[in-house]
Amino acid sequence: MISGPWVHLSEAPAKMEDAEGEDGEATTVLTDPMTRRLVDIQLTSLQQAVKEEAGRHAVVPLLPFIQPRR
Repeated sequence: MISGPWVHLSEAPAKMEDAEGEDGEATTVLTDPMTRRLVDIQLTSLQQAVKEEAGRHAVVPLLPFIQPRR
């Protein structure tokens, strides 16, 4: 079951760091490779569920989070 684009991250400060975004604004970057993979798997699964219209009524508010960025 996929509940949404959220991942509970324990020990977050050790897995993230501040960086400058593409737009020059400050942002926080996930640096831990295992956690990055987990997030990638979760969001890919969620995106596939949306493409297959699984739970369409529940995921409509999440579309901006899972649509590919251009």
